[in-house]
Amino acid sequence: MSLQNVYPQAEAFLKEFKTDPVNGLTSEQVVENRRKYGTNQLTPPEKDPLWKQWLDKFKDPTIIILCVCAGIAILVGVLSGEIPWDGVAILIAVSLATAGGTWSEYKADKAFELLKQDSDNIPVKVTRNGEFHKITNNELVVGDLIQIEGGDKIPADALLIHGVDLMLDQSLMTGESRPVHKRAGNEELIGGTHADTGSGRAVVTAVGDKTKVGILASALGKGFICPNREHLRVYRDPGTCQAPDCGQELEERAEGQTPLQRRLAGLADQISVWGTFAAVFIFIALVASKVIALMRDAEVSSLGGIWEQMGTPKVWPLAVFAVVGVLGLKILSVENKKLWMSLWAICVVGVGTAAWTSGGQDAVTDVLRYFMVAVTIIVVAVPEGLPMAIFIALGLGMRKIREDNNLVRKMVAAETIGSATIICTDKTGTLTKNQMAVAEVFFRGKHITGPDVLSLRSLPGFDLLATGCAINSTAEVEHLDGQVRFVGNPTEGALLVWLEKQGIRYREVRGRMPVHSRVCFTADRKMMTTVTGNDACDDCPPCPIENVGVNVSAIFQKQAGCRIVFTKGAPEKVLPLCSHVYVDEHTRKPIAEYRAEVEQTVKAMAEQAIRPLAICFRAHDVGDTPRGEDAARHLERDLTLLAIVGMTDPVRDDVPLAIRACERAGIEVKMITGDHPLTAHAVAQRVGMLQTDDVELTGEDFEATSDEEACKLLPRLRIISRAKPVESKARLVGLLQEQGHVVAVTGDGTNDAPALKKADVGISMGLKGTDVAKEASDIVLTDDNFGSIIRAVHWGRTLYENLQKFLQFQLTVNLSALGVAFVSPIVATLFPNAGFQIQPLTVLQYLWINLIMDTLAAIAFGLEPPRPEAMNQPPKNPKEPFLTKIMMSNILVLGIYFVALILLVQATDLLGLSSYQNRENYALMSASLVFNCYIWFQIFHMFNARSVRAGQSALANITRSRSFFMIMGFVIVMQIALVQFGGVALNTAPLPFVVWLKIVLLGASALLVGELLRFVQRLFVKPIAAPAAKEIA
Repeated sequence: MSLQNVYPQAEAFLKEFKTDPVNGLTSEQVVENRRKYGTNQLTPPEKDPLWKQWLDKFKDPTIIILCVCAGIAILVGVLSGEIPWDGVAILIAVSLATAGGTWSEYKADKAFELLKQDSDNIPVKVTRNGEFHKITNNELVVGDLIQIEGGDKIPADALLIHGVDLMLDQSLMTGESRPVHKRAGNEELIGGTHADTGSGRAVVTAVGDKTKVGILASALGKGFICPNREHLRVYRDPGTCQAPDCGQELEERAEGQTPLQRRLAGLADQISVWGTFAAVFIFIALVASKVIALMRDAEVSSLGGIWEQMGTPKVWPLAVFAVVGVLGLKILSVENKKLWMSLWAICVVGVGTAAWTSGGQDAVTDVLRYFMVAVTIIVVAVPEGLPMAIFIALGLGMRKIREDNNLVRKMVAAETIGSATIICTDKTGTLTKNQMAVAEVFFRGKHITGPDVLSLRSLPGFDLLATGCAINSTAEVEHLDGQVRFVGNPTEGALLVWLEKQGIRYREVRGRMPVHSRVCFTADRKMMTTVTGNDACDDCPPCPIENVGVNVSAIFQKQAGCRIVFTKGAPEKVLPLCSHVYVDEHTRKPIAEYRAEVEQTVKAMAEQAIRPLAICFRAHDVGDTPRGEDAARHLERDLTLLAIVGMTDPVRDDVPLAIRACERAGIEVKMITGDHPLTAHAVAQRVGMLQTDDVELTGEDFEATSDEEACKLLPRLRIISRAKPVESKARLVGLLQEQGHVVAVTGDGTNDAPALKKADVGISMGLKGTDVAKEASDIVLTDDNFGSIIRAVHWGRTLYENLQKFLQFQLTVNLSALGVAFVSPIVATLFPNAGFQIQPLTVLQYLWINLIMDTLAAIAFGLEPPRPEAMNQPPKNPKEPFLTKIMMSNILVLGIYFVALILLVQATDLLGLSSYQNRENYALMSASLVFNCYIWFQIFHMFNARSVRAGQSALANITRSRSFFMIMGFVIVMQIALVQFGGVALNTAPLPFVVWLKIVLLGASALLVGELLRFVQRLFVKPIAAPAAKEIA
């Protein structure tokens, strides 16, 4: 391309920035322009530093409650002349817990940022140093030459150098509802918009923050967005969406929650409220036990004495209101919470002041301690670790799915893909290797196969066929490290490689034959047409192949110059437009003489899974080059069939195994392809998709079928060939969803966007997919491999199951902790001489329990690897409750068992501690015993929690879970340290080795009881298995 072909506005820019319109920038210019004008990356929004994120944790009402309680405990301890161990320990525990939570969320957030960067990186076709390259949009610099095709996203602001019927969809930026024709006088391309049809070459004028999108983003900050997430524009002020036919009220932009997050957030709120009510009852039980104990005391048995001992006039009104007031913090609206928080803080300070002015009476101190225990129980009951578990599980799931060549663009897809019941997949490049190569050719009336396919250059007329393959194409071929890679349509890429293997340089052909007009390929038309040629045959420059113009003139007996129209596409679409067949360089004959042979050739190719492609041409008068909607009708008529080219694309090696894995997992696979029916059938047979009673339809047949008839066919419908994206694919998705299926759909073209958006999980192709398809999808399949989808399904199921494991563990701990706190004062009061403790666990011990079951358990279960057995079970029903009956029975039985054992340990000398009762610290040893037993129950219960289904072993796949053992090892080491060295602060004392051994063995009984429970469940609950596969055809 010379400057005479360049649009005026772009020409001035090219001259100013010294960019060659043909060869692009040199390597030195790229480095210099990057230094001068920056990279094509938007500056990310400023985030709070870690220390501020940590401080933000202290805005949580639960943390505020704990801090105020710690402050009171410290105040009373200092004024009483004692070391305030409880208060200091609470502050340390709260600080560590919030710091751990902040760090975990920071790491997960970093992982999400990396995934988002991957998602935002789109491939861009550029020319540098005279060579074609494919780079990411982040590598672009000002002055780069970029190639644009229909479906591409404009990667930065640019000026169009030259375009062929290029239409741009600018609706997201400007609100224009119709595509805009880009040509001389309207060359500006806005970054972030999409090419609808056509092609062109442009020069980048601005990158990163200097683009229009970058300037808008930096000006708007957080801004406001439309509830319809398809409308991506960000607004500075509140109002209504300006997108066409929208008008919805804008909402403040914030990170959305996935359905699972919203579902579990509701469950967490319910647990929190019930836990708070339980804490109130526990407070009442503790106080009642104290009152009864005082009544038994002969010195204070009168009501007046009890009243005075407990400091009731000073403490009780405020204390009771403070505890009950916590309920307001849990169940009231956000607006009312501020008032409740203020009143609550006043009452709590009053409790502390009253306790101090009461002279440090033991009873008053006990009331304060009971109050703090009740508040701590609320902290334990609130499942703060659930959001963290979801965040960790989603972050890990998305990262692992990424490692398996699936880039998750929308967080919801990481969980939904595991529920998929049907996968509607493409054929080319997904089930096959996307390594297309020319295998057979019907040319000059002859059928050519084998090695002769690469020896056609010497045949007269091949120059015309080669020109048609090079010009009527927008693909490129890259040669990197001895490997050949197609950029663009793989069918076109295979044709270009075929030319190169015969010594023809397709880029030189393109450089000498200008393109005047183009009618792009669409799923409806299934053909592509390009108009080329010079104004007169005498003007045709010398080519590396024979002079095309002379040959065409000879064939059509033209005396003057001409345009040449090349058309290629599906034979059943193109052949009806043909009137003749090319026979030799001087002869074309009526197609009727060859129709039977041509049709038999197409059929034979398709039956062998060889894709047939018809290539045709015709002469066209100079100056008569129609454009727009009438172009196809004027150009695609009276064609001459030049050749039928057959291309092979071998089936991927792992696809048959992946298809069988789908059958075992209860997932049905349907092929939706634009290929010939016989080609689709042959590939389906090779991968093992077809079953004896399956139905195969063409897109035309499916469109002619009523919804009622189609629904009857759905269970047996396996293939739709020659499918259209909207009429076939999107309609099929809708019908399947109406039947209650969770549908995953693959797509690669711009027209696939409606089906990708409609599907529960839209999966676009990373290698051959357009940018429009990728932005409409939830997951980008970076290797276009069907097997990668199955691995994503496996991770999706694992994510859901890991969250179930965590919730089962946490609720068991919740139930047992509340049970111990509530039942202990009751039995201690009823049986005062039986050895029961009114308060067996202290505030700080509860906080350690809370740390185990929240932060540490969230990490342990969130990092659990997939179980192979998960793919031998059917997909979960979306309507199935997250907390299943099996899980609830596990929680109830084991929770009650833990409470009963803690009571048994207190009431009996089960562990032989009485032999050490002569020691001075025996009371602390007794307290350590109860605390230690409880923690070891939870350590072994972590194994139990790994089983959430009937018939599932708690130890299955355990050797692969390194993170599980690392977390468990940390808990064990910390527990030993806390018991042996915690002292008065933790209400613990060192225990003898023999007692430790007995505690561990008693804790292991949790695993035995869990296994017994699972055995009973296996007897009465039949494990769910995937439906058996039908007989393969």
